[in-house]
Amino acid sequence: MVEIDIPGDAAIVELTHSGSSNFAVWSLGANFDQIDLLVNEIGDYSGVRPIQFLVGEEVSGLEITAGGDWAYTIKPLVYAPSATCRFTGIGDSVVLVTNFQGSGGTATLTNTGDGNFAIWAYGDDRDLLVNEIGPYEGTIRVPSGLFIWDIAAVGEWTVDC
Repeated sequence: MVEIDIPGDAAIVELTHSGSSNFAVWSLGANFDQIDLLVNEIGDYSGVRPIQFLVGEEVSGLEITAGGDWAYTIKPLVYAPSATCRFTGIGDSVVLVTNFQGSGGTATLTNTGDGNFAIWAYGDDRDLLVNEIGPYEGTIRVPSGLFIWDIAAVGEWTVDC
């Protein structure tokens, strides 16, 4: 277990792993209870995950299982990249999507990876926008006020709104 200090309420954690076996990271509460499985991948990993995004969630540690070298960096949410209409990425990311702060709309998503592709959106509420396995292409509804997107993906992805 690694004790951590979260700057403010919501934050992001950048994680890397180099190795050929399992890399799993759990966020932990004050009593070492598991809060959220942030990463569970085999082999090399590099990604950004949300931490302490839910009201009342107080993370005080990380439980890291790794078969190689690993590192983490915790940053305030303001360090997450912001984007408007079209943006792309590879793997796990947290993005501040400014298009949907004041109004809802639609977004067209693509994912080229063979694994899970999920997007949780946070803001005024929390909503699972997409949760698919394998390559994906589709248009989704995005409610107003959901502007912090937690993208969990294997492979390249694109958002176009």
